[in-house]
Amino acid sequence: MKEYTFPYRREYSSLIGEIHRPVATIYLQAKNKKWRGFTLYADSGADITLLPKSACKGLGYKLKTGKPGYVGGITRGKIKVYVHELNTKLGEETFKAKIAFAQKEDVPPLLGRTDVFDHFKVCYNNKQKETTFILP
Repeated sequence: MKEYTFPYRREYSSLIGEIHRPVATIYLQAKNKKWRGFTLYADSGADITLLPKSACKGLGYKLKTGKPGYVGGITRGKIKVYVHELNTKLGEETFKAKIAFAQKEDVPPLLGRTDVFDHFKVCYNNKQKETTFILP
């Protein structure tokens, strides 16, 4: 059984002070076939992985060639996104995943459930402050 464990990131919240948030590093394959790493919040409440538009450009893809749509969150506001299906790597595991690139920059980088959580059993360990992705 293979496992990939990522420590939580220590951050500051104006509401509750110091907080530790679950993150994970994934790699996306750029248009030139090179892999580029991204550290994202591992968000079991996010339907899809979300990145800002600059990440799409940095990978060499044209934002608007993706499937257009909208995502929403806790504020009930809607963000226009373009979904691209990209080769994705977490640990040594490579798979296709739908990645939503926002039409704007100010979005939190989220690792969502679609395609990613299908490949792994995900264990959030708040006491140890780590997230583990386990191959079933």
